[in-house]
Amino acid sequence: MLAVIKFLLVMIEVVVCLLLIGAILIQKTKGYGIGTALGGAGETVFGAHVGTVLTKATVILGIVFLVTTAFLALVGVRQANRRSVMEGAPVAPVTAPAMPMQGEPAGGAPAIPATLPSDGMPAADPVAP
Repeated sequence: MLAVIKFLLVMIEVVVCLLLIGAILIQKTKGYGIGTALGGAGETVFGAHVGTVLTKATVILGIVFLVTTAFLALVGVRQANRRSVMEGAPVAPVTAPAMPMQGEPAGGAPAIPATLPSDGMPAADPVAP
């Protein structure tokens, strides 16, 4: 049942959103908006009292948009309470860190040799051919 309500609310939201975009683009601005782009001269394209009608339509469409958005949020919360997203996620086992062996440093790095070669530089590992 909630899926049907959610679908209807989304469809209303899309239609209202498109109508709201259209109503905003048609309104008169300082540059006369889209009315001059259609080849007209501002208010004469849509009529002399179009400003008040479009203003009222914009306010009504804005209110409908906000109300449907609030209802969509409520429907989403009700659906989210049913099942968690993390419910089916795999859980990795937690293991304790490995203990270092006797004589091995705690960081896992090799121990510093007690003596250095005669030239004072550590011996390099032979490179495999």
